[in-house]
Amino acid sequence: MHISNEPVFKEALTDFVEFESTPAYMTGERDYKTHLLSTLAPVLTDDSFHTPGFAARLRTAVTACKADITNIAHYLRTTALLNYLGAVFDDRISSLFSALFLESKSLVSRIDAFLTEIRADYKHNPPLKSGAQFPLGLLSIFLSARSPDRYGLFRPTIVTSACKSHQCL
Repeated sequence: MHISNEPVFKEALTDFVEFESTPAYMTGERDYKTHLLSTLAPVLTDDSFHTPGFAARLRTAVTACKADITNIAHYLRTTALLNYLGAVFDDRISSLFSALFLESKSLVSRIDAFLTEIRADYKHNPPLKSGAQFPLGLLSIFLSARSPDRYGLFRPTIVTSACKSHQCL
């Protein structure tokens, strides 16, 4: 994303940071995000990836946060995620998520590799062929849960909309 009107975009971000500390934001937005991240975080540790049952724990955590994920993404994206987690072998899921969080590689290369592998799963796995694809926007959820101080949790459509309305794109 190229931001052509950076001062306006920075002002909008400053305004948002100020709004984030208000009681309305805390109850309307922050509480469910806190629940989401605190539920997923224990599942997305290095130890968890390499312990038997990772995929089942991830499916359980995603199911427990289904409403939260839907609030950020969309119910069809949440369904696509759950379908994917139910259709792919457990060791495959563990391997993909372990590689996604391998900090020795750049974020862009990790996301590209993750999506390439996911697309291959959709191409070669009959239960997935007819369903919705694994949505890229969900990666911010997993990255935020894993490293909340490093990665932000956001709705891509809101960021794009804000940029367009402030002529930042």
